[in-house]
Amino acid sequence: EFTQIDIEASFLSEQEIMTITENMLRELFAKLLDVDLGDFPKMTYAEAMQRFG
Repeated sequence: EFTQIDIEASFLSEQEIMTITENMLRELFAKLLDVDLGDFPKMTYAEAMQRFG
């Protein structure tokens, strides 16, 4: 079993979707767990494939 969030939005860039998602997760962790997630690390697809296959 799993839970997923589906963001329904037109005409947003990949970066805008990532920003919305990161802000939502930061807010949830802060309010529910009193945890500051800070900035999310990012890597390119090529870097991820090189590091993790």
